[in-house]
Amino acid sequence: MREIITLKRETVDAFLRKREQDDISEQQKRIIQRHVERFYDWLPMDKELNPELLSQWEKELQERLTASSAAQYITHVNQLLRYAGHGELCPLHYRTSRLTGKRFGRLVALEPIAEKRGRSRSIVWRCRCDCGRTTEATANALQAGLRVSCGCQRTEKLQNYNIYVDDTNLRQVFSDTIYKNNTSGSRGVYRSRGLWAANITYKRKKYFLGRYARQEDAIHARQQAEAWIRDDAAELLERLTAQAVQAAI
Repeated sequence: MREIITLKRETVDAFLRKREQDDISEQQKRIIQRHVERFYDWLPMDKELNPELLSQWEKELQERLTASSAAQYITHVNQLLRYAGHGELCPLHYRTSRLTGKRFGRLVALEPIAEKRGRSRSIVWRCRCDCGRTTEATANALQAGLRVSCGCQRTEKLQNYNIYVDDTNLRQVFSDTIYKNNTSGSRGVYRSRGLWAANITYKRKKYFLGRYARQEDAIHARQQAEAWIRDDAAELLERLTAQAVQAAI
């Protein structure tokens, strides 16, 4: 005889109180509350849970919502079910094992990493990007469309859009454009006092990199500075992306 599993009202209330203490935006808290309350209201009067019922609920979601909205909705219900001690009933639990070989933007899911879980206990997958790199992403992020590349796509977008972080145009940071009035053939390298000088501007500050007898030394100093700045700019962009992802989950 199958064990009857029910979702109690006090469990739902306790879960929502717990999420109220989380370090997330007020908007995200309201979304979680709305999803959880609607799911609870959708359940039959006896509030019984079983795989068949949850499968029906998931199917209805996918018919009336976009893939990303449905995945976000399911993620919040999964969190509620795990909190209630019924993680084995999570709708996405049954689908994560079938991601192998599937494409998500530029990423192809290779294999789950058994010992790793994401913030919401979602399974972490090893993925291969079209650029050749290997990266990791949670099943929830892949299925919600929050991860579509290893990060290379964001770098490419910098070439087409002006993105400002800390008063810095990241498009210019990653650009290799050499202006017409440049006489050295390298950005930020010029003649000064009979020597080759180099400088670089970042976050509205100009940094003097020194004067050199050989042009290649000045170019090397500029390239080293560019590498450091690009790494720092990439971290800034990653921080923005992480904030956007956190707000979306």
